[in-house]
Amino acid sequence: MTKTILFTAFVSAILFGAAISPTANANTNLVINGSFEEPDIPSISFAVFGSIPGWITSFGPGIEIQDNPTLAFDGDQYVELDSHPNPGNSGMAQTLSTTPGKFYELSFAYTPRPGISAESNTIEVYWNGYLVDTLSEDGIGLTSTDWSVNTYTLVSSSGSTVLEFRAAGTPETLGGFIDDVSVIVATLEADIDIKPGSDPNSVNCKSKGVVPIGIYSDGSFNATTIDLSSITINGNPVTEAHGILHIEDLNEDSIDDVVIHVNTFDVCAATTVVSGTEPVTVAGSNANGLFEGTDSVRIVKR
Repeated sequence: MTKTILFTAFVSAILFGAAISPTANANTNLVINGSFEEPDIPSISFAVFGSIPGWITSFGPGIEIQDNPTLAFDGDQYVELDSHPNPGNSGMAQTLSTTPGKFYELSFAYTPRPGISAESNTIEVYWNGYLVDTLSEDGIGLTSTDWSVNTYTLVSSSGSTVLEFRAAGTPETLGGFIDDVSVIVATLEADIDIKPGSDPNSVNCKSKGVVPIGIYSDGSFNATTIDLSSITINGNPVTEAHGILHIEDLNEDSIDDVVIHVNTFDVCAATTVVSGTEPVTVAGSNANGLFEGTDSVRIVKR
């Protein structure tokens, strides 16, 4: 099961003023030791640590790593935060290097401990001190782990962000498990309109002109901060023919949108149909991270 939540606390205050950041290594996991394979402990055992590579104990007795390849979601090891000894509830935290105003995708696997009630399996997730979600599932009747993948789109408000997990159930050394934690730059969905106002969006590949592409802003995506050098069509790099963003309110919603002009050659090189309609995906980066949107073109001559 995948759950996606857009967490927008304090977004409006920081969204539009951030500097553009490079998109290199955008899919790199910012979390160190997200699958808890370090330190390596003996198979079918557990150990409690004050800190492990990438993580520190934020409260409680420590971070309990368990090693059981048949129960783990990824690799051999996973974490239980209702740690030994009693009272067992603990928290673990990691400070990530982030960019203010940029969106990130947090993902991790959670399962209730088999045979244990929801009251004991409660885990809280925090992003820079703000409660993102509380997970509490019933493990009664389970004979093995039942992992779910939980995904959240979050915004950073500073150059460093603390990711924290806390056990919040009954403290008796038995609680929910966590594995495979990752944070990557998020890809936001953008509204794209090739040849704004035109339908169908006809492109003559024998033309030496340009094709206008409208990219719309909304409450969470600011098109005016797009990095022109990052634009691709169907994964192929393109060149903005005029070298500037043309800012205008395309849909008259009092929010500035942009129009970019790419060479017709670039559009045709990114498509394969000889004649007819083909979907195209325009992608790139802006102050909020990565974006992509899809429209279609009608190739009339090639």
